Amino acid sequence: MPNASDPTCLTPSERSKLVALVNRAGERAVAVQLSLSRLAVCRACAGLPLRRATVALVRAGLRDEARA
Repeated sequence: MPNASDPTCLTPSERSKLVALVNRAGERAVAVQLSLSRLAVCRACAGLPLRRATVALVRAGLRDEARA
């Protein structure tokens, strides 16, 4: 089972921010914005393990979203 210290998983706060973004903008729009597949966005929202690059893209996208 994945945990927050695993570098291939998002932290609970990152997951909640991503879920809020998906609820606000939609799954497809978030996938395009983060340059990810819809499946990767779904896996991230569900807390499943991801590739390290996917985690990096999600974190960068969440930082950009916070700045906007």
